[in-house]
Amino acid sequence: MDTFRGRDNDRNITWLSHEEVRRLLEVPNPGCPTGLRNRALLQLAYATGLRASELLDLRPADVNLRERVVQVREGKGGVRRSVGFDAETEGWLRAWSEQRPGGARFFFTTLQGNRIGDRYLRELVDRCAQKAGLDAAQVSPHTLRHSYATRLLQDGWPLPDVQMALGHARTETTLIYVHALSDAERNRRLAGRDLRLGGPDGRAAGRSQARRQAAELLGSLAPEVREALIELAGAGRPAGDAPSQPPAPPPDDEEAAAPSHRSAGGAVIG
Repeated sequence: MDTFRGRDNDRNITWLSHEEVRRLLEVPNPGCPTGLRNRALLQLAYATGLRASELLDLRPADVNLRERVVQVREGKGGVRRSVGFDAETEGWLRAWSEQRPGGARFFFTTLQGNRIGDRYLRELVDRCAQKAGLDAAQVSPHTLRHSYATRLLQDGWPLPDVQMALGHARTETTLIYVHALSDAERNRRLAGRDLRLGGPDGRAAGRSQARRQAAELLGSLAPEVREALIELAGAGRPAGDAPSQPPAPPPDDEEAAAPSHRSAGGAVIG
C-alpha cells in the first residue's frame, strides 16, 4: 500500500500493489451466492476502475461478456464510455450472471433482486481489507479505482488513454496519478506531456486515442455488424493495406476465505 498527495496537496490518495489487491479479492467465498457476487463485484471494480456509483448502476445489458466490455451509460460529468476487462474477470461475472436473480433491473443485486447500496459496498471493502491484513482505514471502493489508474500508468499507457478509461473530463484530473511513478518515469511522462496530450506535434497521440475510441465502439457492436464495418473499411484502403483490427481489451464477507479460481494465465489486469 502506498500514498501520494492529490491535487493542491489537499488529500492523500492510496493505491494498492498487485499482491495487496489479490489478497483483498480472495477474501469473499465464492462457494455461497453472496460471496460469489461480492468477488465478481470487487473483481470488476479493479479490472475497470469504475466509480462506485457506475459499478452499482450497471444493468445486465451494460455487461457484454462475449466482448469483455462494460458500458458506462452516464459517468461523472455526463461522460459515456466503454471499458474492457480480462478473461479472469469475465469468468467471475459469468458465474454470477448464472446465479443472479432473473429479471432484476441491475447487474449486481441482493439475492432478492434489489440494487446494492453504496454503504454496503463501502462496508464490504472495509471488511475485506481487514481480513486481508490491510489498513482498512486507508482502503475504500475508490482505492481500487486509484490502484487501476496507477497500474495503467505503470504499464506504460499514454495519459489520454488513461483519461478515457477513467472517464475524466479534464486531463489535469488524470495527472495526479503520475506522482505514483518513479522519479525518472514521472519526469519522462511530464516532459512528453505536450506530445501525449496532442500539442503541436501530437498527431500520433491523437491517432492513438482515435484508434482506441474506434475499438471501443466496435466492441459494443454485434459481431456481424463489426465484421461488416471492418470489411467496408478495408475496401476503402489502398491496395495491400490490411484493415486494422480492434485491439484486445486493456491488460490487465460474511464468508471464509477460499482459493481463487483463475483462468489460464489469468493475472488480474484491466
